[in-house]
Amino acid sequence: MIETSILDEFMPHGHCYLWRPDILWLNVISDAIIAVAYFSIPVILFIFLRNRPNLPFRGVVLMFSFFILSCGVTHLMGIWTVWNGDYGLHGLAKGFTATISISTALMLVPIMPKLIALRSPQELEILNQELQQEIEIQKALSSQLQQTEKQFRTFLDQAPDGILIVNQSGGIEYANIMMQKLFGYSADELIGCSVDSLVPMPLTDNHQTYWELCFDIPIVRPTGATIELYGLRKDKSK
Repeated sequence: MIETSILDEFMPHGHCYLWRPDILWLNVISDAIIAVAYFSIPVILFIFLRNRPNLPFRGVVLMFSFFILSCGVTHLMGIWTVWNGDYGLHGLAKGFTATISISTALMLVPIMPKLIALRSPQELEILNQELQQEIEIQKALSSQLQQTEKQFRTFLDQAPDGILIVNQSGGIEYANIMMQKLFGYSADELIGCSVDSLVPMPLTDNHQTYWELCFDIPIVRPTGATIELYGLRKDKSK
């Protein structure tokens, strides 16, 4: 019995074509064109990945590129075996391609749900249009709110009584013109200060409790109905 290695040279594949030029060159040219296409696709993918460093699923794209590249090698081996009977080497190339292909397929299985969930360009365009509409609506509402706030402040500035707007921490956020005149402060001096700065001693002892109660239980209260109130002006007069 004669034993041979898989790398031993056998009869060239051209004998199967009976060396007919039409059949031989049809296969050779077809394999060459396919190989060129298979080699060009990974190059394009590598350039794409280089310019998109944050692209998701980069590992799968790289694996797919190697798979296509190995397919190109098998077609080149198909051309080689037309004149050279290196079928063992051709089989090793196919075995490498088979390993890469099955590995690529296995990598695709766990990420399929994520790939399916990816938005199409049409869906992204619709979402973008909806977002733009929402932004325009928010801008219109914001502009309307600013206009309303401006009108409200104008109304308060025309009031004959002093008016303060205080936040829950006791900080002054707004003082109308009459309040500025009564206490001798400008608006810039009042805004941001504690309302306690306008309350003389000893009323400041329980004042914080009073305004905290106003936020905890927001009801209409007749201010000054049960206690005579005083304010502390900028010049420390009452």
